Amino acid sequence: MGAGVSNKDYSVFNFGLLATGPIDFATNDYALASLKIMAKITDLENHAAKAGLSLSEAALRFTSQHPNCASVLIGPAKENTLL
Repeated sequence: MGAGVSNKDYSVFNFGLLATGPIDFATNDYALASLKIMAKITDLENHAAKAGLSLSEAALRFTSQHPNCASVLIGPAKENTLL
């Protein structure tokens, strides 16, 4: 990103799995998650637990600590819910 430009992350939990963890019928980008994705999420969840964090806490910390991220919005599913 160029000087003076910042990023806002509004899709931390878009994949569903970062909010729920590897549960039955979990979604990945609004579709059922593959076994490969489920394995990756399980691995991420284990790493987060070793750091004393839930998977969702780790996801929020990761994105909010990125040097180009000025703010993180959580919760909205549709643009009109921000208004």
